[in-house]
Amino acid sequence: MVVGLMELQAEIGLWDLAGDSYNRVGDRKEDSRRCYEKGLEIVEEVERWGHVSQDLTAYEWHLMLSLAATLASGSGEWSAVEAVFRKIGGAVFFNKQTRGNREYRNLCHIIVNEHGMAGLALDRPDWLSHVAPPVSSIHTTSLTKLKAEFGNRALDMLKVDFNTSDNGYPVPETYCLAAIVAELYEKLNEPQKVVEILPWHGPFGEAFFEWTLDELQSACSWSYDFLVFTETVSRAEGLLRRPDYKEFMEKLKIAEESHQRQEWLQMRQEKLTSQVLELTRPNLDATHSRLLEEKPWLRSIANPGSIVNSEFLLDQLKQRNWGEVVAGYCNAVEEELKHCIYKEYLDFLAETSASDYGDESERKEKPGSVLYFLAGMGKNPVQHGIWKQFVTTKMPQHKRFVVDDLPLLLSDLRELRNPSAHGVMSERRKAERARDIVMGTRSEVGLLERLGKLRSSLAATRARAKKRRR
Repeated sequence: MVVGLMELQAEIGLWDLAGDSYNRVGDRKEDSRRCYEKGLEIVEEVERWGHVSQDLTAYEWHLMLSLAATLASGSGEWSAVEAVFRKIGGAVFFNKQTRGNREYRNLCHIIVNEHGMAGLALDRPDWLSHVAPPVSSIHTTSLTKLKAEFGNRALDMLKVDFNTSDNGYPVPETYCLAAIVAELYEKLNEPQKVVEILPWHGPFGEAFFEWTLDELQSACSWSYDFLVFTETVSRAEGLLRRPDYKEFMEKLKIAEESHQRQEWLQMRQEKLTSQVLELTRPNLDATHSRLLEEKPWLRSIANPGSIVNSEFLLDQLKQRNWGEVVAGYCNAVEEELKHCIYKEYLDFLAETSASDYGDESERKEKPGSVLYFLAGMGKNPVQHGIWKQFVTTKMPQHKRFVVDDLPLLLSDLRELRNPSAHGVMSERRKAERARDIVMGTRSEVGLLERLGKLRSSLAATRARAKKRRR
């Protein structure tokens, strides 16, 4: 049996060699096809005997890929080409129970754009076809679409795995896959699909771009400047390629002048608002007194002034910018986070080897940086693991709130904070939503009160520990 198996494996190699030889001749595609098919028949016969090995699997992939390339170079029906390509796609990736770096790397190799630059960083496996005849013009577009479909499906599966588990994404395979799919869609003249491959918004997109930028900055301090330069040049080149470039620029100029007028009107409104606030100072004091009476816990928070201002504006404003209201609530939460959880987090990092992430949000020069940093804690696999370790070590009794609830609540606040920071927020309901999150409702305790209780609990724990040390 062993001798027979060795003979069959040698026979598979001979049929493969014969197929490659016919392919190199150039006009013997039918003979080449028969050789590869005969080799696959022998592989299936060996598998029926139960002798499955990595070498045999690699031979099977090699023969299928060689057969698919041969069919794609001919003038036969597209359905035959598609059937073989879908079979190799399933064997290499889509039919796998688990998919890691190796599976994503293998898929990249079978869909790579032969005229593109993406995927060159990946090592070439032995099972790829030895001969690559040019794809027939009648199959070029269909094959490119099928490869783009494979890549897009794989990225969708990766996003689902990322969102439903604690696993990260494979590096560098995810980058190669995204670049390959982008090149394929560009070849198909579908720029909209290029833009939709990895959108910035959403858990996966945010983690992908934020972690990548962190890694680039860690490797080279000038990497961000390089990205800004290339992005700016790309935008400029896109503008210059527009056939209506001059008309478009004239419209931009008119829009800019209109925007400047709007800013001038907003400045007048803000000045009028400040005058009104001066006249209504007694009402502001009354709001302060009422809040302390209704919510005594406000006396112990780090920034009660922001809450008082937001509550007052929420009551007084009618048809104005509600962004100031949202900003006030966010600022109060921001200050509480700095005095409570974030300080503990930095102390924990100083005690461990994970200090690379400690000052991340402190370096961000924008309002709400700590809020933004903690809201995205669950998106980065590395940071999330460190965060869970920190909570388990320092405040295990609050693990559910800090690990599960807090990032979601902060993420909601961040979504409300973004439009208020970069424009005029005209919807009162968004300001009311921010208030419900921070101050609570009749049925739910607010985030600020929960943070205050957490700070008190941590302070009590530290006091007890200090007493024991004495």
